[in-house]
Amino acid sequence: MDRTEQLLKRLTEASGVPGFEAEVRALIRGELEGIAAIEQDRMGSIVC
Repeated sequence: MDRTEQLLKRLTEASGVPGFEAEVRALIRGELEGIAAIEQDRMGSIVC
């Protein structure tokens, strides 16, 4: 499985019930860290 497939698998398996997206947010932050400046708004959205 290539890197993109692995990422998609992890994202689709992560719990992301509305209001409880911390697991998905942490996964995305981990992928973007060192690539882009990452901020989080008051609603919990990741902004690059």
